[in-house]
Amino acid sequence: MGSLRSQAKAASFFVLVYLLKLNVYAIEEISVMSFNVENFFDTEDDPLTRDEAFTPGGTYEWTAKKLKEKSRNLADVVTPIQNSDGTRCPHILGLVEVENKEVLQYWKQYFMQVCDYNAPIIEDPQSGDEVGDFRGIKVALLSRFKLMSQPILHVVYRGGRHILEATFEVEGHPITIFVNHWKSRIGDDGEELRMKAASVLMSRLEAFNAQDPYADYIIMGDMNDEPENKSIATTLKVTPNLQYLMENPNEIFLWDASFEKFHLPSILEEQRSQVSEEELQEIERYYRKVRGTYYYKKKKTFYALDHMILPRGMFDTRGFSYVKDSYRILRHKDYTDENGAPIPYKPFRGGAKGGASDHFPIFMRLSLSETGY
Repeated sequence: MGSLRSQAKAASFFVLVYLLKLNVYAIEEISVMSFNVENFFDTEDDPLTRDEAFTPGGTYEWTAKKLKEKSRNLADVVTPIQNSDGTRCPHILGLVEVENKEVLQYWKQYFMQVCDYNAPIIEDPQSGDEVGDFRGIKVALLSRFKLMSQPILHVVYRGGRHILEATFEVEGHPITIFVNHWKSRIGDDGEELRMKAASVLMSRLEAFNAQDPYADYIIMGDMNDEPENKSIATTLKVTPNLQYLMENPNEIFLWDASFEKFHLPSILEEQRSQVSEEELQEIERYYRKVRGTYYYKKKKTFYALDHMILPRGMFDTRGFSYVKDSYRILRHKDYTDENGAPIPYKPFRGGAKGGASDHFPIFMRLSLSETGY
C-alpha cells in the first residue's frame, strides 16, 4: 500500500514538473520572416510549366549538385535565427519564387531539420482560371504552428502570381498571413497588374475589417513596388502615421514595418530646401541602400521591394503586437557583396557562382498577450 502511495506521489510530482515546463516554455513572442528565395526549382521537368531551363539538360544545367548548394546557402540565411522560446529559425517563414512542394520537402528534410517545420503550405493550381505563373514559381509558407483552416488562394489574374492566405493558431490566438509576389517591373503592364493585385488584396482586407477592425494579420512578400508607390500607398492605404492608423477603426489603414526606421519621402521633403540637388541625390542614395532589399545593377540603385505590412491590430493590447525595433533586413555576411547588395546564386553551364538569392530577407518579432481575450 505504501509503495502504491509513493508511486502516486512520484507520478503527481512528474506531472507537476511537466506542467511547469509547459508554462515556462509557453510562447510569448514569435518571429516572422519573408524571403524571396529566387528561382528555387527542383531538377525535374514539369510538363505543365516552362521550367526547362532549370533541369539538368536545360540552359542552367540545373543538377542535383547545384540544387544542393543553393539549398544549403538559403538555409545558412534562415537557420541562425534564435527565438525567446529556445527554438531556432523564424516561427513563420513566407517564401517567394518556389517551384513546388517537392523542393520545399527536400529543403526541409536535408537542410532545415533544426527548424522543425510542419508540411509546406503551397497552392499549386494547374488548370482553369487559377492557372499561375508560366514558369511555375509560387509563394509558400513554412511554420511549426497548426493551421486553423484550409489555406486560400486569391487569384489576381490568369497566368499571374496569386496571393496565398493561411491562418495559424498560436497559443489559442489566430494570426493570418498573406504572401504576395506581384508582377515585376519588366514590361508595360507591370504597374497596372500590381495595382490589380493590391485591389484583390484590399477586397479581402475589407472583409476582415468588417468582422474585426483589430484582427491580427501580416501582409508580406515581394510586391515589386516601394512603400510610396501607388499600389501600396494609395490602394492599400499604407501610411507612416501610426496615430492616424489607430484613430480610424472604421477604415483600413496599414503600416509598413520599414517605416520604423524612416519614411524616405518625408526625409527628402525635409531636406529639399536645405541642400543642393546633388546633395539631395546623395542623401536619397544613402537611404535607399539602408532600406533596400534588392539591388538593380543596371541603374546601380537599391529598391525596397519586400514588405511586412501590418494592420492596427498589431498595435493594440490583445493578441499579437509588433515588437518595437524588431524589424530587420538580414544581410548575411557571406552573401552580401562589397556594395552592400545581395549575392544571388547564379547557375550556368558547367558551374555556378555562389550566393543565396538576389533579395535580402526581412524579419520582425511579435509579442503575444492574453489581454482582451
